Amino acid sequence: MFAPNRESSFRWYAIHTHVRQEDRAESNLQGWRVETFAPRYRSQRRQPSGPGRTPFVKHLFPSYIFARFNAQETAHKICFTRGVRGIVSFGDGPAPIEDALIELIKSRRQEDGLIRLEDEIKCGEPVLVRAGSFRGLTGAFERRMKDSKRVMILLEAVNKQFRLTIPQSDITRLTAWQ
Repeated sequence: MFAPNRESSFRWYAIHTHVRQEDRAESNLQGWRVETFAPRYRSQRRQPSGPGRTPFVKHLFPSYIFARFNAQETAHKICFTRGVRGIVSFGDGPAPIEDALIELIKSRRQEDGLIRLEDEIKCGEPVLVRAGSFRGLTGAFERRMKDSKRVMILLEAVNKQFRLTIPQSDITRLTAWQ
């Protein structure tokens, strides 16, 4: 008789953690030999004593992590793990998450393991300047400046500047075919 593959019954689930206990829940689940994924990203916070900003790492989904397990065999153990509030469920049981969604999030990981939130702009892609003295002008992305959050773009035209009031529905994001 055919025996189902034990590995195929392992699915990803969202785990609701207690507030600020994502790391604790993740560590304890790993102690049960449960595969986990707690995506994090780099952010910045304002310094209360000065004008600068301090970089720090935050969880992409506060109070949630992902875990891959067999729900029929392990759900009870997961729910009673320190740091875990429960498994996100709909209807009668835990709601599985498609592997493709987890892989999509993982694909945005950088070398340091943190998730890249902004989309990378490629050389030659059209861009719209949204703020500053050149707001409203279009150009082509050229490159990122080394060790900086600045970029270099090539402006297409700088003839005249004038104000125009139009409905928001009349504006759109620039794409390669516009």
